[in-house]
Amino acid sequence: MHTRDNKNFTFISADRDIQSLDLIEQTLESEFPRISSDLGNPQADNKITVQIFPDLSSFHSAIGIDNPQPWMIGDARPGLIRIVSPLNPGPKHSMDSILQCAIHEMAHVLTFFINFEIPSWLSEGIATWEARQKERLDIVYKHLDQNNMPTFDDLNEFPCSYDVYPFSYSIVEFLKVTYGFSKIIELVADYSSPEKTLGKTLSEIRDDWIEYLRKQKD
Repeated sequence: MHTRDNKNFTFISADRDIQSLDLIEQTLESEFPRISSDLGNPQADNKITVQIFPDLSSFHSAIGIDNPQPWMIGDARPGLIRIVSPLNPGPKHSMDSILQCAIHEMAHVLTFFINFEIPSWLSEGIATWEARQKERLDIVYKHLDQNNMPTFDDLNEFPCSYDVYPFSYSIVEFLKVTYGFSKIIELVADYSSPEKTLGKTLSEIRDDWIEYLRKQKD
């Protein structure tokens, strides 16, 4: 087992995965200042542990989820990222998508330093936004055309009947454009009253989001 410490991270990998560790370290160190700044530098003196697994099988065993799917290659908990080696990404991913996932999971952990108890749509929306994961936004517009848009509660269900990632990305994009990212961070810090933070109910915000998408589409 190999361990490497720096100012913001502790990286752990198998001895044979040093190259994978190097790739993930370079990626996270490059993106850390931007994302930390966006979120108000929430980590203070907290380090993030990054555990790199040599293959899907060892990663799935570690996260302990029943019937894990082959696309599941990363996981975040307070202070901890667990991820598959980018040099052995499995059948559903590539090296680049694993590195993008590492950024996604880092955004989760930094958000968790502010508040772990936030809804899935907000947590996933921030993580996908910060990792620039907007590849599947066509799914959102397909549902828009079908008048089959989820409520925010729908996106918090597990398992979710909607693809939570593009919808959550789209919501956070709308909130950023409409209210600014500082309001999103206020919402993360205190989710007890979204209406107090944003001046509207979640139902009203959903209606505004859908109208925003219709205008973007036209």
